[in-house]
Amino acid sequence: RRPLPTLREMRAIIEEAHDAGLKVAVHTDVPYEEAVRLAIEAGVDTLEHSAVLRVGDDLLLREMVRKNIILVPTLFQMQAQQIDPLLRSDDQLIEPPLVDRLPPEWLQGLKQRAAIWRRVISEWRTLRGYDPQEALRDAYHSAVRARSLGVKLAIGPDTGSDLVPHGRIYRDLEFYTQAGLPPMEVIQMYTRNGAEALGKEKVLGTIEPGKFADVILIDGDPLFDMRAFRNVVMVIKGGKVIKPTPREAQQ
Repeated sequence: RRPLPTLREMRAIIEEAHDAGLKVAVHTDVPYEEAVRLAIEAGVDTLEHSAVLRVGDDLLLREMVRKNIILVPTLFQMQAQQIDPLLRSDDQLIEPPLVDRLPPEWLQGLKQRAAIWRRVISEWRTLRGYDPQEALRDAYHSAVRARSLGVKLAIGPDTGSDLVPHGRIYRDLEFYTQAGLPPMEVIQMYTRNGAEALGKEKVLGTIEPGKFADVILIDGDPLFDMRAFRNVVMVIKGGKVIKPTPREAQQ
């Protein structure tokens, strides 16, 4: 059990942040229910990860809707750490194009972390009767339930943690569409809702006059196949084309 701030302390933190024009994102942990209720009552801006889904309280989800609290479930991070191909064998590699772009030492590091997670999952299975596939299904169904009640979802795969290196966010998009969400809604979770979660919806998240010219061009139609996001052919940042690295250019 970890100590929690009081409601008064939480509200003071949020008030100071909002006065400075900042959003408050909260990663709730054990004790899940107490932490989630505290965060929602205090009025945070976003809840990160799936603790609120573990609580499974529709009243809490409806309160999130009322307060416009955005949920970032990071379900792909959960998938990556529990049923990713790397977890099955050292011979498995993460998918292209990332495997072609990451330095060899990064790939080796991913293999080492995968080996650690294999041991952890094995221990969980033995000690708790844990089933990672079942846990992921439960988390997804809970996310769908939150969405059906009106909770706004945004995509964030917890980039930088364990088996989610920078550049792998496309797997999060693929995961949600494979799980049954409409492709356009998933893209909006990735763009418009993500910008709102950051408090940057006036300058980011959609392509329209007056916003930053931040655009990616991809080879393919993501409304037909979300794997098109793996095929980025051009990045435009602030109206300027970002040139590929020499290694990428050779490929």
